[in-house]
Amino acid sequence: MDYTGYELYHRKWSYRPGFPCSSNVVRIPEDEPVIPLHHHNEAELILVLEGEATVTIDLEPYTAVEGTILIIRPDQLHAMECAPENHLSFLDLTFHLDLLESQYPDLCNKDYFDPIRNGAVTLPSCVTADLPWYDAMEKCIRGIDELCRWVPEAWPLAVKSRLFQLFYILYYNKTERPPRTHPQKSLDKARFLTDYITKNCREHLTVPGMADQVGLSESQFMKFFRSSFGMTFVDYLNDCRLITAAILLTGTDKNIQDVAVECGIPSIGHFNKIFKKKFGVTPSRYRKARGNLK
Repeated sequence: MDYTGYELYHRKWSYRPGFPCSSNVVRIPEDEPVIPLHHHNEAELILVLEGEATVTIDLEPYTAVEGTILIIRPDQLHAMECAPENHLSFLDLTFHLDLLESQYPDLCNKDYFDPIRNGAVTLPSCVTADLPWYDAMEKCIRGIDELCRWVPEAWPLAVKSRLFQLFYILYYNKTERPPRTHPQKSLDKARFLTDYITKNCREHLTVPGMADQVGLSESQFMKFFRSSFGMTFVDYLNDCRLITAAILLTGTDKNIQDVAVECGIPSIGHFNKIFKKKFGVTPSRYRKARGNLK
């Protein structure tokens, strides 16, 4: 069973058949202690409901507090982490851009959605309450969330209309492109590493091997990884393995020893120790609390 970065870090999300748009409330650290660096091909909008966290988008850090709106384009790298004394609750709206794209030649595709996909347009990553158009954006996001929960007659039409309105607001208020802080090569390296590690986390991955994959010396690799991911390579690798373990614990009936081995942590003692450190409970208690998803 292989998991992409998206499946690892957003495994609880699900779309209704035929309509790739979902809205969920996520809490950190209750739902996830930390959401490490990853990317996916959906667009994502985050509205912070409560608390404070640092969110990185394409390796740029943003401080997210109550009311902050974060905009993540398809395949943008992003991560989220709270300080130990903080918590965070946020509304997460995730959808495929092709939900809004026409199958026929269309100016909306060419002039607006294609530039979002390829990063050619400058849209803000962080929208704060002091902006004059903030209220209109927040109203769109909360309206979509309400429709996704209420599901009245013809609700997908209303969701689409609000998404179109949301992108109109963003384009109407877009600004000049700011200077890029992180070169594209760094973003490409980080994106490659997220994909490679999440897909191969159960294998024996080492610093020398990973450094060779991206053409860096070991010292260069460790420095790059720490600055880009906000954690060491070993911590990120273990995080991938433990999230895979959480999926197996709640979605299968495999015994804990087999789960540990399948996740690349053959020592049951070490597995129990690092699992409890991440999730706050032992694997068996985690399974009992979360139930079985099958």
